[in-house]
Amino acid sequence: MIVALVMFFLGADEITVLGETTEVSLLPAPLDIVFGLVGFLLIIVLLIAIFLTLVYIIVATVKAISGSTWTYPGAIAFVERYR
Repeated sequence: MIVALVMFFLGADEITVLGETTEVSLLPAPLDIVFGLVGFLLIIVLLIAIFLTLVYIIVATVKAISGSTWTYPGAIAFVERYR
C-alpha cells in the first residue's frame, strides 16, 4: 500500500495552493507519467485485494455458522497437500 501511494504521488505533478496551480514534479516529464500510472494500477490492485478479502471473510463466516467449511478459491495448490 505504501509503495502504491508513493508511486502515485511521485507521478502527481500539480497541486493547488490558495487557488493557484503549482507544478512540483520530483521526476522528469516521461517518468512522472509512468510512476503515476504504476501507482494508480497498484492502488486498484490493492482495492481489489481488500474487496476480495472482505468477501472471503463474509462467505467463510456464513459457512462456519451453518456448520460447513469453505475452501478458499484462489488458494495455492500446495496448501491442499497439508490438509
